[in-house]
Formats: sequence, C-alpha cells, structure tokens
Amino acid sequence: MLRRRSFIKNSFFSLIGFSVLRTDSLSILKQAFDDLNFNQSPNEEFWLTVRSAFNIDDKLINLNSGGISPTPIPVHNRFKEYLDKSNLLPAYYNWHVFEPQKELVRKKIAENFGVDSEEIAITRNASEALQIVQQGLELKNKDEVIITDHEYFRMKNTWEQLERRRGVKIIQIQLPVPFVDDDYLITEIKKRISSRTKILHISHVVYLTGQILPIKQISQLAHENDIKLICDGAQSFALLPFTHKDIESDFFGTSLHKWCYAPIGTGFLHIRKELLTKVWPLMAAPKSMDNNIRKFEEIGTHPAANHNAIVDAIEFNSQIGIERKLNRIKTLNNVWINRISGYPEFNLLTNTKDSSKWCGMVLFNISGVNSSKLYKYLLEEEKILTSPMVHNNFKGIRISPNIFNSLSEMEKLSEILESVIKGKVDQVKL
Repeated sequence: MLRRRSFIKNSFFSLIGFSVLRTDSLSILKQAFDDLNFNQSPNEEFWLTVRSAFNIDDKLINLNSGGISPTPIPVHNRFKEYLDKSNLLPAYYNWHVFEPQKELVRKKIAENFGVDSEEIAITRNASEALQIVQQGLELKNKDEVIITDHEYFRMKNTWEQLERRRGVKIIQIQLPVPFVDDDYLITEIKKRISSRTKILHISHVVYLTGQILPIKQISQLAHENDIKLICDGAQSFALLPFTHKDIESDFFGTSLHKWCYAPIGTGFLHIRKELLTKVWPLMAAPKSMDNNIRKFEEIGTHPAANHNAIVDAIEFNSQIGIERKLNRIKTLNNVWINRISGYPEFNLLTNTKDSSKWCGMVLFNISGVNSSKLYKYLLEEEKILTSPMVHNNFKGIRISPNIFNSLSEMEKLSEILESVIKGKVDQVKL
C-alpha cells in the first residue's frame, strides 16, 4: 500500500520535459487509490491518502473551500513547471510553446462539460465569464432581466450598473431560507415574465447557502418564452455530477479555483455556438473573430501557466470521482450538523434533508449569537476558517469543507459550536 510519505515524495516529480498532458504524478495518485480498493466504499485511510495530495497548512482548519480551494500537489507542481520554464525565455516559451497548448485545455474542459470545444472560452474566474455576457449582450432601455435575491454580489452589481447605464430593468425574486420548493421558484418566475423579459440570470448553486436550484426546469421555461438563460455555475462545476445537457443553459460561467482545484485565476465561459455573434467581448477583438469563442480571451499578455494546469486539475478530479467527492463533503458536514441539530437555538438555513437540493455547503446561525463575532472567534481563537454571509434578510456562517478535511476536524467544530450554544463563549453573544 502506498503510504503518506511515499505518496508526497513521488508527487514532487522531476522537472524533465514540459508536455502539457504528462500524467506521471497523476498515475501515482491513481495507484494510491487502486491500493485502497478505489472501486469500493472509501474508508478514512483512503481519505488520508487524498489529504496527503494537498500541501495543508495545519495552523488553520480550512472550512472555506467555497471561496478558494488549494491546488493538489501534482497540479501545483505542474503550474510551477510552466512558470519556471516560461521565465527562462518568456517571449518564446509563453507565446510559442505554452499559449498554443491552451487548445488542449479548451478541449479537455469541453469534454468534461459535454459541449463543443468551440463553445468554451477560458477566463480568470466566474465573475469575468458572466460579466462578458452581461456587458456584451445588446440589451436596451426597459429590457427586463429576472434574477433572485441570492445571486452573487458581483453579478448583481453588474446588472445594477447596466440599469444605470442602459436603463435595463431588474426584476428580483426573493428566495425563502431554507429553500425547499422548486415549484415556488418556477411559479415566481412565471409571474414575472413579460414581453420585455430578455434574460433569466440564476445560480446553479446559491453561494450563500449551498442550495441547488432547478436550473433545467428554469431553462425549459426560459426557452418556451424565447428568453436566454445565464447560469452562474461558480459553486457547481466539479462539485456536482452534471454536464451541459443536465442544465441546458445558453450561457454558463464558473471558477475553476474552487471545487476543480485549478490554480487561482482560472475559470471558463460556455456560450452556445449560435449565440457567439450576439455577445460583444469585454476587450476589443477584430471583426474576423465575431463568430470565434476566442474573442473573449483577447485580454493581452497573461501567464499561460494558470490555464494550462487546468488539465491536471480535471484529471485529479476524475481520479477521485465527483459523486464520491460530493458524498464525502456531505458526510463531513453531517458530523457537526447531527451533533447540534437537536438544540432549538441552532438554525440551519440550508435544506440538507433533500439531497437533490444540497451541494454540501451549509449556512447556519445560532439564536442569541452574533454571527460576525462567531466568525471572528472561530478564526482567531479556534483557528477555524469559515465564511460569514450577510444578506438583507439573514446573517450566518457558511461551512464548506473539502476532501482534504478530516472527521476529527469536523468533530472539533461540533464541540466548539455546542459550547457556543450552551452559552459558554461570552464574546460571541449579541
């Protein structure tokens, strides 16, 4: 059996050759999984091996993977290879060797998402991907856009700027917390559709609560009414097992430095091929690129290392399996939820009872406790990194563990939260 020490040692592969698809480090990971009976139900030794694939800073317990995840050692090493080699002769390696390899990355993403590679633009994050569409569509005065009040703040800011700039009208639907009824959202959207409605902009997974929304139903409703769907997939890609046919969006944007474990500053945008000419790029491209997905990548000089290492991140995920990853993250959260769910002071703001509506992230608050103070206490006193969520209608703490977290870390969180509920932590009280 491949143990932790030998796994880490072998993961630091030598810097010999720089072909983008070299998989020697990933084959070591696969062997480790095979040795742990990968095709059977994984045990804690399996997950210890997975943890050893990450260079973890043990000074903090990281429960904010919904923000940014660390890259696994094999992926990070590949990223550094590209940086080191490029720095030897940047004008040659960056433009003549590594940048052309972006096409292999584009193809890998497209295969994973189940679309044509000519529909995939590689971006720096979900915000950039989605703003390309928001800013690039020919929306006019009094055109209407339907969103929910749980959309990511950058996307809401973009629509509000377009409201000021072009007179676009935002129609906002208030989502209940926790979200339990798909039909409610569908009905509320139907009520608001008018002859002026041009866009539905809906998150696949709500970043605040980890709630999964019925995107395919929303897509079907949009298309029945000749409306385009923009899907914010920042929190769903590589966490939920799905491809484009499962959501049927017209536009989809995601970050790859969250659940896909790619280097920071990576994402992608999917646009249906027939809609390419309908969207202007954020940065100017020549007319000859009007029908070319690459027009959205005309951002000037940039490092190729970030996006080329995406291939290795996708391969890493494929070795683990998305369903297995999702189940593990839910298992980790259930450790602390099950322990404190019986206390009346505990308020779970995520519907975890319906697995079809839960991605593994959780939002909660505690009656009589200031959530901002609790976030600060967990970070500064208990060395646990979470994410405070503030909305007009609620406040809470989001917990988003990952495959590198352990059951013991979740048990520690349980003990601390139980002490807080019992009133033993004065500094978090209202």
